[in-house]
Amino acid sequence: MLKQFKILLEHELKIHYRHGAEWLTPLVFYWLVVSLFPFALSSTQSILRQSAAGIIWIALLLSLLMSLPRLFQSDLKDGSLAQYCLRTSSLMPYISAKLLSYAVLYIIPCLLLTPLLALLFYLPAHSIFILLLTLCLGSPILLLIGSLGAALTLKARESSALLALVIFPLYIPVLILALNCVNLAEQNLPIGALLAYLAAYCCVAIALIPLALKSILKIGVT
Repeated sequence: MLKQFKILLEHELKIHYRHGAEWLTPLVFYWLVVSLFPFALSSTQSILRQSAAGIIWIALLLSLLMSLPRLFQSDLKDGSLAQYCLRTSSLMPYISAKLLSYAVLYIIPCLLLTPLLALLFYLPAHSIFILLLTLCLGSPILLLIGSLGAALTLKARESSALLALVIFPLYIPVLILALNCVNLAEQNLPIGALLAYLAAYCCVAIALIPLALKSILKIGVT
């Protein structure tokens, strides 16, 4: 199974590499949205600091929503997804490779860009570190919940709009925990409990959502 996962991961990365515009567009969108907000809001440092975490998180969420509807679409159209679903032993390595390749190409570049963008909001180093920590814990949750929505709306006509309606309520706890962490860190208050909740949410999502994806894809495709 590990060998199969490596082959599928290499295959997914090669496909994304050949279609560079598809995975660069969300990154450029994320950069543009975050970098334009300081010019639109105010030049006051206090206002920019207060709004920085919310803007960065929402920009990341929206950039993911641009590409999530296409997560399984191409494989559904060429019939490969049906083949994976028929072969039960191949489905979990396929899901794992799909999610990991998406994280490598879509999420990690956004995270690497975040410290530079955070400087536009005059965030101190400690706040940037906490913001990055919440993003590292929360972005896998965003991806996993989004992939669940993508599987549920796989054959829907207006999949993008329906996907947003399905997954937005599930994103709210993540946003609340992450933004409260950054706000408390700004005030030099303890944030250990909130980080623990966010880490627990991440672990539960990693453990359960791929299993749910396996069942949903099998029901929806076969």
